[in-house]
Amino acid sequence: MASPRITVSIRDPGLGLVRAADNKFIYFGCSSKGTVNSIVPVTTPAAVEDTFGDGPLAEALAYGLSVAGGPQWGCRLTGTVVGAAGAVTATRVSTSTGLITVAGAAFDAYEVVVEIMASGTVAVATFRFSLDGGDTWSATITVPSGGTYAIARTNLTLTFVPGAGPIMFERGDKHAFTSTAPHYSSTELALGMDAILPFVSLQPDIDIDAVVFTGKSMTGAAAATLFGALSIKLDALEPFYRYLRAILDGGSGDTRTNAKTAFAAVAHRRICVPWGELDLASGKPFPGWGAPRQLALVAVAGIAARELCSTDLAYSAPGPIPGATKLYYDEFVSAEMDDARFTTLRTWPGTTGFFINNARLKSPIGSDYEYWQEGRVVDVATRETVKGQLPFMSAGFETNVNGTIEETEALTIEAGVKDRLRAQLLDPKRVNGKKGHVSAVNYTVDRTTNYALTRVIYSKTAVRPLQYAKEFVTEIGMALNVGA
Repeated sequence: MASPRITVSIRDPGLGLVRAADNKFIYFGCSSKGTVNSIVPVTTPAAVEDTFGDGPLAEALAYGLSVAGGPQWGCRLTGTVVGAAGAVTATRVSTSTGLITVAGAAFDAYEVVVEIMASGTVAVATFRFSLDGGDTWSATITVPSGGTYAIARTNLTLTFVPGAGPIMFERGDKHAFTSTAPHYSSTELALGMDAILPFVSLQPDIDIDAVVFTGKSMTGAAAATLFGALSIKLDALEPFYRYLRAILDGGSGDTRTNAKTAFAAVAHRRICVPWGELDLASGKPFPGWGAPRQLALVAVAGIAARELCSTDLAYSAPGPIPGATKLYYDEFVSAEMDDARFTTLRTWPGTTGFFINNARLKSPIGSDYEYWQEGRVVDVATRETVKGQLPFMSAGFETNVNGTIEETEALTIEAGVKDRLRAQLLDPKRVNGKKGHVSAVNYTVDRTTNYALTRVIYSKTAVRPLQYAKEFVTEIGMALNVGA
């Protein structure tokens, strides 16, 4: 029998404690472990690693938790497209003959650099590796005598082949390759979305605000196909009183021209489509993986999960995107994708860091819902209207002689719904400390319909949104009288 004991595990990095989140998001995508099509809550980056391992889902979810707090929810999807490593390119100091080959289905998109730190053959030469293009490095490692080295948490194995010599591996040599991440099909996306209703039926008090589909589409056409499948599933949730926004990559693996062409014919007022990439501090770093190249989607989703429903994600006062170190497409410089209703990232001259340019919804032309926050506040209004009406469902109401609802009865219904709308949209403080996520909101019951005949109470909820400044036009010059 074992002696009594206490077991302690010191996590490094630590437990990754996070604050309580203002929003509830479900992240979908591919990961190295987890039950497929099962929606699971996580509250810390450490819990993400334990539950989902590694991959695009785990990375986006860990970043979202680190930025926005928790809990958030994750759902692993089957990846029809398997992650794969590309060819290895050697950059040699002189005449070394050693080669490195790579095998395995990659868990994520890696930019691998293997640098030889001490010359020699197997069991003599040493190396270090980076998975994020040289931003972060592992410790120095001796090449194993058998020549193979499995890079932890990547599913990739390196094989060191000495060659003819006399120099096998030389200090300063670099061997580099990239890998693609696993990805899901439109069918697998639909199966993930189908898990939402069973999930919320067991937890009806949880109001999910948005879904995030992680991972990069390598072509604009593939991204547009996923967009179509997602549109159908979002529409199907509305009859069940589930009003969700969605964030989906716009084909960041393709050219801007191809992405714009593919998305020109699709639209949906609930979906935000980020395009672009950036280097972003990982929410769950490990040796060689600290600031990998990530989708703009990861940053946009993290900030969307952090901000209040009325906050424009382009609002710069809270500061730049946390952990961002490099931008690969700058909307300020190129000014190309925003007009096509993609959500992109940008710089501001004279300001350090990177920002969201506009949090666009890929709505039809002419829609009232141009920006993410405009949709979010109406989602809240819709949700609270439904909850406010529920206590009056199947209640008995007095009518006038013409069958219309009696005035005090109408006022009672209105008061119940208005109380909920006021509590959620008018009383809370928005990001600048002033009260109100909207300028005004009202709920009215129709007094003209013959309710006795139809047994239907018609009503309207009207929201007057905040207006968001998108341009300053300023004149500057010299003057003798400059005022106060």
